[in-house]
Amino acid sequence: MLLIYTGHNPSALRSRDLLVSALFQLLKTNSFAEITVRQLTQEAQLSRQTFYQIFSNKTEIVQFRLQTLGPRIKSVQVK
Repeated sequence: MLLIYTGHNPSALRSRDLLVSALFQLLKTNSFAEITVRQLTQEAQLSRQTFYQIFSNKTEIVQFRLQTLGPRIKSVQVK
């Protein structure tokens, strides 16, 4: 089930962005399979509860990032 937070609460949006950044920071030194939700929340300095309010699992972070990059990639291709 896709649970990615899509609301407009500034605090939730900030938390979502921190989790995305945390994942890509951890990917510099770990494989995706090695990264745990605990590591993500520690890196982002957020609680596990906050993580699960925004994403169902770590794969959703990647799905979210791909969704947000999609329009940018199309824009670059058109130009």
